[in-house]
Amino acid sequence: MQNLVQIQLTEDQKEIVEHEFRMRRILEPNFKRQYSKRLWNELRSDIFITYEDGELIKAETDPKPVIR
Repeated sequence: MQNLVQIQLTEDQKEIVEHEFRMRRILEPNFKRQYSKRLWNELRSDIFITYEDGELIKAETDPKPVIR
């Protein structure tokens, strides 16, 4: 998991992430690399999200995903 690659999220994925981290963005606007459990549960995607000043900065994933 050390070599993550930055990806672009679709509009649906952005909505899921913003809903999942809504309270966290307000209380702690600068958090680094949080794993999105909702994207995994709904889409089976291992994605880490980074926010800065309450704004989505980047989404990262492992270039060689593990099949579970």
